[in-house]
Amino acid sequence: SFITLDILHIGISSIFSGEYPFEHGVNIEYKCILPEDKNKLTYELKNRGYYMAANSANPNITDKSGFLTEYDYYEYNEGCSNQLYNVLSNLSNEKPNFIFLNFMDIHIGR
Repeated sequence: SFITLDILHIGISSIFSGEYPFEHGVNIEYKCILPEDKNKLTYELKNRGYYMAANSANPNITDKSGFLTEYDYYEYNEGCSNQLYNVLSNLSNEKPNFIFLNFMDIHIGR
């Protein structure tokens, strides 16, 4: 995927909508919520029978942000990479799977 900006809400909105920021309308100044009708990626995958799982350590990834529509499983964890097993153990054996992971660990130098 190609992210148009290094700002979470704008970049993720572009990935999930397939649109540039001026098209999906999410911006840094006043609108940080992806409209439900713009979340084309998760909507299409869910309608095609995918099991949808997400795990995030980012407090900005919430139900209110518009990124979590259509998910069957969601878990918030601080230190997300340590909790990856929980997501993997909840995947479907009967359907194709889509996993959205948002790691914060990579932002911390070690």
